[in-house]
Amino acid sequence: MQPAKTTIGPCDPAEFAMQERGFEGIRELIEGSREIALCAHTSPDGDALGSVLGMEQVIRAMWPEKKVTCLLADDVPVPRILQFLDGTERMVPASACDHAPDLFMALDLSSRNRLNHGLAVMDRAGKVAVIDHHPDGDIHILTLQDAGYPERLRQIADPPPVLYVRGRLPSA
Repeated sequence: MQPAKTTIGPCDPAEFAMQERGFEGIRELIEGSREIALCAHTSPDGDALGSVLGMEQVIRAMWPEKKVTCLLADDVPVPRILQFLDGTERMVPASACDHAPDLFMALDLSSRNRLNHGLAVMDRAGKVAVIDHHPDGDIHILTLQDAGYPERLRQIADPPPVLYVRGRLPSA
């Protein structure tokens, strides 16, 4: 007798439905905001910058009336090797952002402590959305493969493939 196969991934209908609800929550946050700040972690790599710039393009295409600011967590320019990415010239240091955005979106962020100067902007924001496998915002999605998935929950016989959470989690 062969063991039952468990499918977790883009083809799994349960996971897809949970992710869809999570993204719907993020869409609602964007639609309910006028000013949106996007930021990734300190010492950004291509994944971090690409996530911020990609989200900026999505928001500008779908909601052209929104004011979107792309922030750098540090007071240093984009690394030269990554300056070829379209939009890096529009990125500004978070320390230069002195207003409170309606929505702060952290992308590719493993810990709020890695936001450096972006942390002050996040703390002033009306709402926070974190899109990463380590949640710390008003809306987040965790899949069974994410490092931030609760280990004790992972150990049960049939752990949920996706967790959709609305609300802030305590800081680590």
